[in-house]
Amino acid sequence: MLGAQAKRLAAARRVFKLMFQEDAPSNRSIEQLRGIEGSKVRELYGALARKNGIQWHGRDQKKALDDPLNRAISGANAALYGVTEAIVLALGYSPAIGFVHSGDPRSFVFDVADTIKFKTVIPLAMELYANGAIKNESDIRTKCRDLFKDKDLTRWIVENISGILGHHKIDG
Repeated sequence: MLGAQAKRLAAARRVFKLMFQEDAPSNRSIEQLRGIEGSKVRELYGALARKNGIQWHGRDQKKALDDPLNRAISGANAALYGVTEAIVLALGYSPAIGFVHSGDPRSFVFDVADTIKFKTVIPLAMELYANGAIKNESDIRTKCRDLFKDKDLTRWIVENISGILGHHKIDG
C-alpha cells in the first residue's frame, strides 16, 4: 500500500500527464515536477504568443491592471477557476487539497484547471487579444462561457478529476 507522499506524487504525475500529454520524468519529486512544469508552461505561453503574432514579455499577474494581454489571461483563468471550483465542490472534494499546488485554499482547483487551461482559456485569451476582440472585461468572460459550453467543460473537468484521483487510466 502506498503512503500519503507516494499517493500525492502519483496524483501529481497524473496532473502532468493531463497537462502535457506525456509522462512526467521518473524519479522526480513534486518540487522537481513543479520546476519542469514551470519551464514547459513558459514554453506554451511563448508558442501561443508566436502563433498569434503577439510580442510576449512573460506572464505577470501583477501587470494585469496595466497590460491588456495579462488582464485577458487573468480574466480567462478566473472564469476557468470559478467553474472548476464549483465542480470540485459539487463532487464533494476539498478545493484546498492539491497535489502539485499546495498551501492555498484552492490548490486542487489550480491542479485541475491546469490540466485544461492551455487547451482552452489561454489560447482563447491570446487569440481574442491578437484580434482586438476584447473591448471590456465582460468580453473575455462571455467568450469563455461560450467556449465552456462548446467544449463540454463540465464533463471534461469531471473526467480529469477522476483521472487525477486514479479512478481510471489517463490516456496521453
